[in-house]
Amino acid sequence: MERQAGYDVTRALSHAMAGLCAQLDVPFLSVWNPLLAHPSWCAEIARGDGAHPAGGGYAALARIIHGWPAWRKWMGPLP
Repeated sequence: MERQAGYDVTRALSHAMAGLCAQLDVPFLSVWNPLLAHPSWCAEIARGDGAHPAGGGYAALARIIHGWPAWRKWMGPLP
């Protein structure tokens, strides 16, 4: 029950941040659903404190961010 409450708070914060970014015309990348669908992320947060993964989960997050067009535009072309 406590973990679900944490998920609900995180989902609500993500939704609120998306709305604020839209109002400010700032790019926003929602990672909530992609991470919940990623086996490494879920397994690692389950083994830990319920919110923070180990290296494999953070690698999954990095791949999501790396593939985001707004990130690529900001960082410039790959070497």
